[in-house]
Amino acid sequence: MVDRLNVKIKTYTVLKAYLYTTGNVILPGKTLTMELDGTALGSQATNSGGCIAFGYTVPDGNGAGIRVIRAGWAGNAGYTASANTGKLGVVQGEIMIWPYVRSVKRGTTQPLKAYVRSMPDYVAQPGKSIAFAVNGTGMGSATVGADGWAAVLWSIPADEPAGAHTATAAFAGDAWYGPATESTTFNVVP
Repeated sequence: MVDRLNVKIKTYTVLKAYLYTTGNVILPGKTLTMELDGTALGSQATNSGGCIAFGYTVPDGNGAGIRVIRAGWAGNAGYTASANTGKLGVVQGEIMIWPYVRSVKRGTTQPLKAYVRSMPDYVAQPGKSIAFAVNGTGMGSATVGADGWAAVLWSIPADEPAGAHTATAAFAGDAWYGPATESTTFNVVP
């Protein structure tokens, strides 16, 4: 069994197991089964190097942590059954945030928005808390909805300086995804 460590949530990896005798003789053409945390991934015959390999995209599951890979062989008339375990070390995946703010007018109330997706599959991440700021001043937080958007309202002061401003949207991270911060520029107009 080959341990795989530091594999990000939502990324593709290859899980491998090898079948050898105790004297290190390769056993090709023997059918091994593989499972991950008790869920079957399938069965394959070992190749000429005694190896099986399963491609696997790491799901969200219970978040980052160690998952157990198990490979087993039922044995035959010449060899007894054998099984072994390995580790899949899962680390936090990546979140992408796309802040979106239109040009805003002083003295009005406008939304500060952010579109939030996991990478590399671009799946919306409802329930994640996004903190918003304008020019470094916090404007509040919002939870990402089922549509992938989070938004807070900003009441633009009547004396807010006209011109370019920076809006920032930030995710602090959790057991599934690491922290992420993105910014965009927008204009305040009189």
